[in-house]
Amino acid sequence: MYCIICGENIISHTAIHTPLIKNPNAISPNSAMRAASKFLQNVSFSVLRHSRHHSAGGGFRGLSCAASLLSRSSAASPSPLFHPRCQVYFSTCPGSASTFVEQLVCESEEPFDHEEELCRSDPSWGKFHFDSSFESTELEGFDWPAVDAKKLEDSPGQWHPSRLNWLCKELHGKKHDSLIRILDAQRGWLTQEYATYVVHRLLQIRAVHTAFMVYKWMMMQSWYQFDFNLATRVADCLGKECQFRKCREVYDDILTQGRVPDESTFHILTALYLSSSCEYLEEPFDIYRCMIQLGGYKPHLSLHNSLFEALVETKGHFCAENLERAEFVYKNMQAFGLQIHKDIFGGLIWLHSYQDSIDKDRIASLREEMCSRGIEEGTDVLESVLRACSKNGDVDEAEKTWTKLLSFSNSSPSPQACLYRMLTYANIGEHMKALEILRGMQEDICSIRTIAYRKIIEILSKAQKQELAESVMKDFINRGLGPLMPSFIHMMAMYLVSGSHEKLESTFFQSLKQCRTNQTVFSLYLQSLVEKGDIKKAGKIFDEMAENPLIGVNARCCNNILRGYLSHGEHKKAEKVIEMMRLKKFNTDSF
Repeated sequence: MYCIICGENIISHTAIHTPLIKNPNAISPNSAMRAASKFLQNVSFSVLRHSRHHSAGGGFRGLSCAASLLSRSSAASPSPLFHPRCQVYFSTCPGSASTFVEQLVCESEEPFDHEEELCRSDPSWGKFHFDSSFESTELEGFDWPAVDAKKLEDSPGQWHPSRLNWLCKELHGKKHDSLIRILDAQRGWLTQEYATYVVHRLLQIRAVHTAFMVYKWMMMQSWYQFDFNLATRVADCLGKECQFRKCREVYDDILTQGRVPDESTFHILTALYLSSSCEYLEEPFDIYRCMIQLGGYKPHLSLHNSLFEALVETKGHFCAENLERAEFVYKNMQAFGLQIHKDIFGGLIWLHSYQDSIDKDRIASLREEMCSRGIEEGTDVLESVLRACSKNGDVDEAEKTWTKLLSFSNSSPSPQACLYRMLTYANIGEHMKALEILRGMQEDICSIRTIAYRKIIEILSKAQKQELAESVMKDFINRGLGPLMPSFIHMMAMYLVSGSHEKLESTFFQSLKQCRTNQTVFSLYLQSLVEKGDIKKAGKIFDEMAENPLIGVNARCCNNILRGYLSHGEHKKAEKVIEMMRLKKFNTDSF
């Protein structure tokens, strides 16, 4: 309530609270008079409380005004009608000829205090700086749809404004069951126009969840007709409150009606998915794609950037699907004539470099596009090019890129770049050059040197370069780097292929001293014993694996020992192995 004496809001002192009833009109005269008396007491208390700031006669003028209003109401009708939570506004401001209904309908909507922070960065990569280079996903640029709320002053009967105001206050904060009971009790007079006003008013006071429940209740009524502007407003307000599941529900309702959601709904819902903890990007990308292909909208630059950032830095970003999505975002930015940041190019090349099949021509075209736009290639782009060269064995391009990295005066090439250069030579069979690069790497980068040793041992083992592999493995162990288990497995696999069973056995016992027990190591040793015919020792190893829960047996181990028993006539032991395989549901190989 606006007090004409002190100019302060005293509405909290003048609200009349009565129990919820189905028909507010059915109030006895005595009840009405008691309510009027209480109302006058509240006004008197508020006026007297503030009277010391004003003239002595001001308080009496306020009481006189309140009493006059009540007396006029009594004179107008022998049975005055009071509605629960009805509020009366007093105002002496200039130009305040507007009625209570006009104040209620034309009340301005409060702006939201904050926006959802959307841009996320993963510090483990340390390559791109999306937070500093990309603008935030703005929401101010949208023209929010105007909800066609009914002008209540045009309604017959002066009790509608106060009744709707009471209903809004009564619904606010109620749980679902209580809210449905209240709304069901108003079915006799509540229409779509009035329900639309209730939803709109609840959105104005940020009772978004309550507004959503009222909106869903409206959809269940026989008189309901789809209101696109109202649905859009509800969806957008839910999105601003980060309730993306409810926002998605209203979004689906709009699509079900055969309508294309508003641009703001597309934007907010996509941003919500990107800012949530959702690890998969199918949902936000599908909404983004529908925004362009179905709605024909041109998303803001910030939305392109935020989606691209998520595609690069979320889990599973190496997959081909995310690369295709990133390319789709890039092509849309080109089609819309938007400014493309250098990190977009860097991120695309980075994604291409992690694919199993390297598209050399596409990487070259992206680099040419960067050059035509005057964007210099940074160390992140050059390292991505080196990574791609290490997979397709392009030594010439790798050396050109390495020379560019050396030209940067601020720092020397990173250990990752050295690793990719080494792998480029190793994958084309120039193992001595790869070893030279390995031994020239910095001594203080243990993690990178460990990866480099493991990679070169893997490549040498597959190429059956036993002497070089043994030399590198010895150096690997002497330097105290680790873990050693993957390299031991590659060495044993190399010996198994070449038939060097003595060396394999020696490597097996060496691995037991320096690493934890591993099923793969035992399986390789078991297969070696079976192949060289030492079935007795093979049986002991198999029994040890079966009894030790830290090791266990798999189908491959069972088939190897079964083959050994059958080839040496150990049929009873073979039957036990078959029974074990049946219990474990392992398939037997054909011998």
